[in-house]
Amino acid sequence: MKQIKKLNKAQAVKLMTERFATIVGMTAAKARITQIILSALVDDYLPPIAIIATKGLGKTKLIMVLLSFIEDILGREVVWFPRGEDLGTRIQFVEKTMIPLFNDRDAVIGIDEVHEWKPNVQSFVRSLIEVTAERAPKTVRAIGDSEVTYDPLRNGFVIATNKLEKLDAPLLSRFEQIRLPLYSLGEMEQIVRLIAKKVQIKLSATAVKMIAEANRGTARDVVQWLDNVRSYLNTTGKKELDEKGALEVIKTREVFPQGVNSDELKTLLLLEKAALSIENKGGEMQLKELAGANGVTSAEQNANETFLRQKQFIRTRGTRSLTIAGAEYLKTLRKLDFIPELKKAGKGAK
Repeated sequence: MKQIKKLNKAQAVKLMTERFATIVGMTAAKARITQIILSALVDDYLPPIAIIATKGLGKTKLIMVLLSFIEDILGREVVWFPRGEDLGTRIQFVEKTMIPLFNDRDAVIGIDEVHEWKPNVQSFVRSLIEVTAERAPKTVRAIGDSEVTYDPLRNGFVIATNKLEKLDAPLLSRFEQIRLPLYSLGEMEQIVRLIAKKVQIKLSATAVKMIAEANRGTARDVVQWLDNVRSYLNTTGKKELDEKGALEVIKTREVFPQGVNSDELKTLLLLEKAALSIENKGGEMQLKELAGANGVTSAEQNANETFLRQKQFIRTRGTRSLTIAGAEYLKTLRKLDFIPELKKAGKGAK
C-alpha cells in the first residue's frame, strides 16, 4: 500500500471545516469527530466509531466524510462496505477482508447498515476490538491456523446503523457512539431550500417552513415532497409555491400541518371530546382508556404520543389531556377548512 502522508493540525482543521460545511446541522457530531481525528494525529489511536441515527438524518453522508478524514488526514487505507450483509459469512469476512487488511496494512473498515452483520461476525469483531489500557495489538485465532491481529494504533472500524436493537449490546459498548438527533426546524428549512434550489423549484418563506415542519426533523422524504410541489406547480401553472399551495401539497401527502399524522389527530380529537364532556369535568383520559378508543395497545398509544408531547399539544402526567396549544391547533385546522369533518367537532381544552 502506498503510504499517505499525515496532515498537520492546521491542515487537518482546514480540511475538516471545508468538508463539514457540506453537511447541514450535526454540530455535536462534528465537534466529537474533530476531537477524535485531532487526537489520533497526536497518538495514532483511533477508537472504533459507531454513527447511530434514524433514517433521513444523513448518517451515510457523515460516515463517508469521516472516512475521508481517516484517509486524507491520518493516512490510513479505507475499505468501504455500503451494507453489512455484503460482508458475507464470518469465514468470508475474516479471510477476504480482516486478515489481508489488519495483518499487513494501516487500514480501517467502514460499514453502513451494520445491523445486517450475522451474529457470529458480531461476536468475533467484539472479541477482536477489546482494547487494553496499553492499546496493544491483539491477535485472535480466526479459522484453522489463521489469525487476525488488530492494532488500535493502525487499524479501526467505523460503522453506521439505524436499527440499534439488532446489534449485540456488548459489541456496541466497545464503540465510540455518535448519535444524531433530529434536525431542528431551522436546519430542516435549510435542507428544503438547498434541495429546492438544486431541483429548481421556488417556494415562499412560509411554504418552506410548512414543508420543513411536515417532515418532522428528518430529510428522508424531502425529495418526494418536492416532487409533489413540482406536480402542484405544473398542474396549477404557478411559478412559486405559496402558503395556500403548501396546504394543498400537505393534503396530497395525507398528513396535517406541522407534520401531525392521522393517528395523532385522532388522539387530539378524543381528548378534545373528553374536555367537552359533562361527565368528564377534568377533560382527562387514562392511557388505557385512550388506547382502547384508538384501537391500539397502551405501548403503541404511548409511542404515538411522542410527537404530540414534543409539540406540547397534550399533557401526559399520569392521565392525558389536551393543552391550550392543542386546542388552538385544532381551531387552526378548522379555520383552514383542512378536513371538512372537523367542522362538526367542538372546541375546548383544559
